[in-house]
Amino acid sequence: MDSLASLALATEAPTMELLKRAPQSRNDYIISRKMTKHIWIMSVYMSIIVFGIVFLGENFIPEDPDF
Repeated sequence: MDSLASLALATEAPTMELLKRAPQSRNDYIISRKMTKHIWIMSVYMSIIVFGIVFLGENFIPEDPDF
């Protein structure tokens, strides 16, 4: 249960402001609106790259004709 919270505390520098900050509410979302936007943008970007390689890769990735 506390593994995400301990990971968050372990990755930030220990400051007094961090320790004095109130805990998150139980009803708060884990993924914020900004994080959701970034996830969608990166998934579209990666999908374009993968589909480009899959469908157009033969045009720009050279193959050895003897192989």
